Amino acid sequence: MNIFSGFLLFMVFSCHADNKSIEELFVKAEQIKISDHEKFKNILNELIKQKSDLEPDQKDELEYLTAFVDIASGEYDQAKSKLNTVFQKTHNLKVKIRSQLTISNLHAFTGSYEQAFLSLNFVSEHIEEVKEQKLVNLIFYAIANTYLLTNQYELSLKFSQLLMNQATDTWELCRAQTLYGSASLKGELKDYSEADINFTFNQCVKNGHNTMGHYLKLIWISKQLEKLIRPYDNQILEYYLGELNSNAQISTVKLLKSVELTDMSLRAKMHWMLGQVDEAALLAKQVIDSPDTMGDNEPRVMAYKVLESIAAEAGDHAQAYYYLSKLAKIESELNLDNQLKQMAFMNVQHANLARELENEQLNKTNNLLKIQQQLDHQEAMNNKLLLALLLFVLSVLVYVVYRMKKRHDELESLAAMDHLTKVLNRKGFEVAFAEVLETANNSGDETHLAILDLDFFKKVNDEHGHLTGDWILKHVIYEVKKHLDSKMVIGRLGGEEFGILGSAMSSKEMDSRIEGIRGSIEKLDCSESGHDIKITASFGITSSELSGHTMQMMLGHADLALYQAKSRGRNQWVRYQYIN
Repeated sequence: MNIFSGFLLFMVFSCHADNKSIEELFVKAEQIKISDHEKFKNILNELIKQKSDLEPDQKDELEYLTAFVDIASGEYDQAKSKLNTVFQKTHNLKVKIRSQLTISNLHAFTGSYEQAFLSLNFVSEHIEEVKEQKLVNLIFYAIANTYLLTNQYELSLKFSQLLMNQATDTWELCRAQTLYGSASLKGELKDYSEADINFTFNQCVKNGHNTMGHYLKLIWISKQLEKLIRPYDNQILEYYLGELNSNAQISTVKLLKSVELTDMSLRAKMHWMLGQVDEAALLAKQVIDSPDTMGDNEPRVMAYKVLESIAAEAGDHAQAYYYLSKLAKIESELNLDNQLKQMAFMNVQHANLARELENEQLNKTNNLLKIQQQLDHQEAMNNKLLLALLLFVLSVLVYVVYRMKKRHDELESLAAMDHLTKVLNRKGFEVAFAEVLETANNSGDETHLAILDLDFFKKVNDEHGHLTGDWILKHVIYEVKKHLDSKMVIGRLGGEEFGILGSAMSSKEMDSRIEGIRGSIEKLDCSESGHDIKITASFGITSSELSGHTMQMMLGHADLALYQAKSRGRNQWVRYQYIN
């Protein structure tokens, strides 16, 4: 807020507010409820003092606005509770819709993805009743933001485009363009040039919306860094660093914590790419040492990758392994979170389909009952119609149950499958692992676990791109499957790391199969990928006889054996009992 508007606000606080000034206070509170918390609280206090003069709808709107005090303090559950109370109590459609939009965004931000989508149902059902253009635009913004937070980038793009077409002021246009650019970049849906980014950034900054413009530029620079390969072009990196520095000078508003961490992690990565190790390490450690906040997993992943690379290049393998273990945990949580977003979206779609089928069935049933009443005087015909009706309803119910069961099975399969390599993902592998250990514990059979890790795979991605890396991962798995039988299970633990279980077999047989896999990978012809690449793999092996029938112990021992195989020169396997 500038000096003149601040003076006007002071004057409003100093005088008795008529209906017009009260409405102005509501408008101002809506504009700054996120960007200027202290002034927002001052306006709320003034409105509370005048609560006796407010209309019923204005009192409901005031209760809606008070929830944003809890949001700013991180009390998200309390905010949701207040908003639900407002939604149930008010008869004002505008307040009802705004309450549900805010609840949806809070659910998406706090990881309750299915509830986020369900909260949008009320809004979707009543949007045609809304006549006020600004409220329609707010609906488009909130829906686009919820879809962006839950990785439904195509839907986010669609609603942000609607908002761009109908924006009534520069604030709405800035938000629409930022959402549109974010969805385009994150979903890789459209080419977004530097000129496009700078246009949106300048539009937002010009109208005082610095944080949104800065956030979009961070996403774009992150995508550009992913395209760079060794040896890095220092001139380009210095240019990107200069862009971030100039943005920081422009901004006079404190960044949201998650945006600030993203900014710091990007700077750390660029300093590392420039060979400025001390600066990179300092920034990366500031990221991982910062208190946990919502939306900070991605910058922490980048920070740990920088620290692991620095430690590995310095020959500090123990520290590199420590950072790798931290990185694996965060990436696992991030992957699980992305799966939950997709499953929540599909669950809500499934529920909507079931509701549509149920309504369709009820409508058909009602129509048939009317026909039955009209033909009441024909007793014989009535009996036949009743029998036909029952058979029809039964068929519809069977069909609905079949569709629900089929969709449920699809969701379970989706949750347990890695879609690139077509093997179990980590969650599915751990479920299979637990079942194998339980069976082996009851039967007394020995279980073996091998962890496979491709050597120097990060270098392949850096130099040849992720498409080449994906090609190699798929063809490595083709080779691995040639050596597996019904007693063995394989799953992707994360990145280029896979777990292989062998049950009811001797150590000698397990070692023989792992050696066969290692040899096949070493002989893999990668020329079809478009690059002449030599791929090898290292393995760490343990057994339940040594590590016990405990999943975590076997994973830990196999991981230590893998680390030994890496330390001994890679392209080999090591059993846990031989590492010393």
